[in-house]
Amino acid sequence: MKQSEIPNWALKYKTKGTTIRKKGKNSFGLYKVTSQYVKGGYPKTIQTYLGVITEEGYFPKKEEPSEEVLEYGLSNFIYSSFHRSLQRSCYGSVGEDKEILIILAIIHYIFNDLSEATIRKTAISRNKEDKLIKRASEVNFKRITTIKKEIEKQFNILFLNSTQNKDLFKMYLLLETIPVNVKTRNHSKEVEIILRGLKDEKKS
Repeated sequence: MKQSEIPNWALKYKTKGTTIRKKGKNSFGLYKVTSQYVKGGYPKTIQTYLGVITEEGYFPKKEEPSEEVLEYGLSNFIYSSFHRSLQRSCYGSVGEDKEILIILAIIHYIFNDLSEATIRKTAISRNKEDKLIKRASEVNFKRITTIKKEIEKQFNILFLNSTQNKDLFKMYLLLETIPVNVKTRNHSKEVEIILRGLKDEKKS
């Protein structure tokens, strides 16, 4: 479809090597476009479905990997980049309970859910699953909301006066998963490009 027919709230997720197609009445599909060589013929264009875009945001397709993986990129970035500010948002909590609250808030920020299944599918919960599940069952959600607001505030500060796309950055981070038996991984090329752009803008 013509780019002029795509609303801005969907078009902002289009990057190099992708295309957007109408999917439903108020939704669009995001596809990765690649070419495959066909012997004796013309290159074949392949479109791989990445996820759905609505006015609410971008939602990656649910993968069914052969190897169990955990969410890693977005939670790891929030924890490592905003940790000091998040600690100051945990009024009245100390020690391990403060860390548990921060992790619960990060999980809820990403998934809008604190069920046992959700807690167990993110790498930030590793070795703390039982404590997180227990605390989630009794937590005052006003405290979770306070920390979530601080997370969004820190993202806004990070991207203040920047030409980089905050929502796209979060999407790329959310796509960074990790096998259950692996402790860490590097950021994707797309994430690194945005991080370099932010760093260069701060220098100028």
